[in-house]
Amino acid sequence: MFRTVVISLLITISTAAQIRIQSFDPAAKTWIHRGHTLSNGDILIGGQTEAGLFPLVNAFQPKHASSGLRRTRDGGRTWEDAQRPVPTPLRLIADSTDPAVLYALDANALYRTTDSAETWTRILSEQPLDVQTGTLEPTSLFVLTAGELLSSPDRGDTWTRRPLPELPNPRFSRIALDPFTRSTLYACGLSGLYRTTGAAWSPVPIVAPAFACYSIYFDPGKAGVSYVAAIPPSNGAFFRSTDGMATWTRLNGVRASTLGLDPLHSGVLYGFSPGFPAVMSTDYGDTWKDIPANPVSGSIAIIPGEPSTIVYPGALSYDGGLTWSLGTLSNVTACRAAPGAAYMLIAPQMDGFVARLAPSGEIRFSTILGGSYRDYVTSVASDDRGNLYAAGYTVSDNFPTTPGVVQRRFIPAFSNGFIAKFDPTGALIWSTMTRAHIEAIAVDRDHSVVFLS
Repeated sequence: MFRTVVISLLITISTAAQIRIQSFDPAAKTWIHRGHTLSNGDILIGGQTEAGLFPLVNAFQPKHASSGLRRTRDGGRTWEDAQRPVPTPLRLIADSTDPAVLYALDANALYRTTDSAETWTRILSEQPLDVQTGTLEPTSLFVLTAGELLSSPDRGDTWTRRPLPELPNPRFSRIALDPFTRSTLYACGLSGLYRTTGAAWSPVPIVAPAFACYSIYFDPGKAGVSYVAAIPPSNGAFFRSTDGMATWTRLNGVRASTLGLDPLHSGVLYGFSPGFPAVMSTDYGDTWKDIPANPVSGSIAIIPGEPSTIVYPGALSYDGGLTWSLGTLSNVTACRAAPGAAYMLIAPQMDGFVARLAPSGEIRFSTILGGSYRDYVTSVASDDRGNLYAAGYTVSDNFPTTPGVVQRRFIPAFSNGFIAKFDPTGALIWSTMTRAHIEAIAVDRDHSVVFLS
């Protein structure tokens, strides 16, 4: 039973609660909005968190609804959860021929899946800066580390160490394989652009030696056509070569920090900078036009097809960029495509949380409470039977609710309220949404929930 009252409310957070948060989330990405002392001295707290490693104990919702690895097998029309190798992978690298093979790297290791991100194997325990897979030899794999290059003929089962260009202070951040040869490899970074076809490396001038090379792209259908992002201290630029990097032409009119090349259609490029409309070229970068996509992060995935499907964070095109629809995924940190599939890494959004702490600070239970967008726990309470309550507001259309409650579905509005009831151990008893944004709750002697909205 719910009873609505209008009262004045001053929200305070006890000194104890402020102290607990330092040990509860050392990453400082968690905020306590309300604390409540239980009859046995335990502390019930609620608030919001975006911490990827939020401490979860006996949780009914053991992860952020908006975080993790997402996978599509139908061109981006539907997305499903996949497994991550570690809580916070940094980048994804798709195999060039097999959609079931994917690589993920974090700051300490490289991981591989061969079953579409159902299970993962750690294949390298060194810090990888960049990873490239082969096209003519699909099982070949190259990894750039801080001091050397590693190659594998069998997707990371065995490794051979290879030297980088012999420079006094080599600074490379990217590697790339020429898709039309089996052995031509490039390394680029603040040290410039270098090429090898075996053991020896040679410099590749872009415009002037002062230009640093930050990325390399190869046209999929025309040998000898390549692009580089070359950035001097004060001005960034993209350059194109049509003669195997012998000469370069600067591309004009491209407002982008990253390029994506259609893997099936020669000369088709997509460019973007976060915060600006995306651009597209169908003539190898000679001319560019705005497209109705406004990416929110630095990734693009192109699923090969006739036409290809373009996946930006927040926007999708099923016809090669001619028309666009808004995507349902936000907060995307990485996006990679393989033949017939695409994968996205989703960073945690702001979810609500509820936690019960012993007087010593031990976590008795803690759980995420939220959907795929933003959720806020603004109030917590308890009754004389030891049951626990949390309330707040949400803008997630998939906030978790239970059958038989007042409101199971999100009613389109800026936000909906919610109330959830837990038993003393943290097991969810019921959860409902409300039309009203809820700021505070209490439980009366009849065990009715009274809330302020």
